[in-house]
Parts: sequence; structure tokens; C-alpha cells
Amino acid sequence: MRLSVLIVAIAIGWMVYAGAFFQTGAQWFQSCWVEQNEERKPATPDESIAWSQCESVAQRAVFGSGFVTSGRSEHATTPETKALANACPGSWSDVPIGGFKYLAVQFIEKTGGPMLIDKFTPPDAMIERVFKSKWPNCQATVKANNFPKIILRGETWEFESPCKPCETDAKARAAVNKPK
Repeated sequence: MRLSVLIVAIAIGWMVYAGAFFQTGAQWFQSCWVEQNEERKPATPDESIAWSQCESVAQRAVFGSGFVTSGRSEHATTPETKALANACPGSWSDVPIGGFKYLAVQFIEKTGGPMLIDKFTPPDAMIERVFKSKWPNCQATVKANNFPKIILRGETWEFESPCKPCETDAKARAAVNKPK
């Protein structure tokens, strides 16, 4: 009985490691690193599918864990948007045109690559971990200043509800820039 349980546990562990149930963090990193660093087309259908998911997985991990990007910090006028600009990635200053996948791969590479746990878990936790290492106070700042969560609606990432701090900031900017 114990031997059969051990054999089943080892088999399931190997299947998870091999990505039989889902793409692991290590697999995501490997395929997205290749996609970014090798100037070639995908060699197989599986590689093509993996490459096409690099950005969507990175966005799901970042936004799903409560990160919000700020606009240009020099345009922030209210305490809430200034706090966000100081604590979170800037959509203009930090996120490359290609998207979050480039940042995630770069951060993971700088930390020495995927950890052992990333060979057995989905990529979301790995991506969130490296974003937290760069912006440790972002998620708390988002909550403390009442920014709504960003969710996927259709094919677009947007605020789950109206962004009151954004509206207040836009009104403050309009008042400052109003011609006299």
C-alpha cells in the first residue's frame, strides 16, 4: 500500500514537473526567453502556442495579483495618484512597448532564473514574486488609495469599477490646466 502511494506520488510529481497538467513557471520562462532572444519563427506548433501566451500570462499574473500601472508621474496631481506613481510600475516609464513579458523575463533572469518551486507551479506566482521584488509596496498602495482591481473584460484589461482616484486626478489636472 505505502509503495503504491509513493509510486503514484512520484508519477504525479514528474507529470507536474513535465507540464502535463499546466505550463509551469520554468517552462513559461524558457519559452518566453527564447521568443525574446532568438530571431526566428517558432519551430513547432507547441512552441508557437507557448510564445503566443507569453504576454497574456504575464498580464494575468501582474493584474491578477493586484498591481496597477501608473501614468506619467509628472502628471499625477492628487495624493492618491502620486502614491501610485511612487509605488507601482509606470506604464510610460517602466513597461516596455512589448509589454509585461519583457519585464518579467528580464527580472527572472536577473534573479538567477526560475527557482525549484517554479518547476512545479504555474508561472503566475513566479511573475508576481519578481514584480513584488521591484515594487514591494504597489499592491498595498493600490488598496490603501482605493484603486479598483484591473480585470480582463473581453480582450481588454480595465478597471473592475469606475476609478474614483483617477477621476479625481483628472478633475484636478483639468482645473490646473484650465485657461484663465
